[in-house]
Amino acid sequence: MVDGYFIIKSKQNGSVFDINNPAQGEGAYLTLHVKTGSDSQLWKLTEEGFLESKLNGLVAEINMASSLNGSRIVLAEKDEDLEEHQLWDFSDDGYIKSRFKEKVLESELGLMWDGTPILTNFAKDTDNQKWIIEKV
Repeated sequence: MVDGYFIIKSKQNGSVFDINNPAQGEGAYLTLHVKTGSDSQLWKLTEEGFLESKLNGLVAEINMASSLNGSRIVLAEKDEDLEEHQLWDFSDDGYIKSRFKEKVLESELGLMWDGTPILTNFAKDTDNQKWIIEKV
């Protein structure tokens, strides 16, 4: 586990996880953006496995606990019951894996522009599913 805050950078293009509309709070979805270093791009992995935003303390979850490929990742209040659609693991080979239905995070269709959504899918060993964790 990485201590403290970090950015999550795409192996494919160097864009980083960001909150699409930070003012929205709960329900805002995660996208890729150029690195700015703002709090909306800083994350920590808690001991329980929550991926928590520095901006507002909300956590990343699979929208509506959907098991479908292509489900968006949104911000939500932390569920103290440790619901698996909010819990994540970082693998040594670069995946960010959900504990729910063995899904991994990917950039939509491998797209590389600002605002590209972060979605779930089964692991396919493609660079749009590989992430680099950089401590800040």
